[in-house]
Amino acid sequence: MAGALYPPVLIAGLGTRSLFTASTVDQMPKHVSSGLLYGDAYAIPVPDLDRTGHLLLIGANPLESNGSLCTAPDFPGRLRALKARGGTLTVIDPRRTRTARLADRHVAIRPGTDALLLAAMATVLFEEDLVELGDLAPHVQGLDELRTALHGFTPDAVAPPPAMSNPARSAPSPASWPPPTPPPSTPASAAAPSRTAPSPAGSSTY
Repeated sequence: MAGALYPPVLIAGLGTRSLFTASTVDQMPKHVSSGLLYGDAYAIPVPDLDRTGHLLLIGANPLESNGSLCTAPDFPGRLRALKARGGTLTVIDPRRTRTARLADRHVAIRPGTDALLLAAMATVLFEEDLVELGDLAPHVQGLDELRTALHGFTPDAVAPPPAMSNPARSAPSPASWPPPTPPPSTPASAAAPSRTAPSPAGSSTY
């Protein structure tokens, strides 16, 4: 209640339209992406925790947050149930959080390289003909533009050089560095994703 009442008064008193909170870097990107994808900033998809066979968590620590925008009763118990039924839990996070310690695989990318990792993963989907829209095809636009924009963002191109890799972590390193044809404007490196992308069926990402 206080969060809804006091900030507008304070902002008006300061005479500014600028507002920065923890939500600006936490949940706001989820609102923006949901608005662009689904037309509603509050249409936030929730993974099917009870039936998925592979759950990929990116920068999330639900053992501490209980899922944040993906809140579900007994989130930690649902993760353990996933593993108990033979499912796979993968966590992508620079920190070895409690959730990362529970995971079957923890990919410790360098901070700030999420976009590079996701670009490389999407590139693998295109290169290995794993993009199958099915019934969603009539509702999807810009797929060819996305394929073009991702050109050059291969796993090898975004992977860190071997000297910067931490052998204690599970993120793989490329065989050589630099790659023969890196993208023209690639920023800092990320850990390379697996060349074998998981099947879309039975997988969830949050």
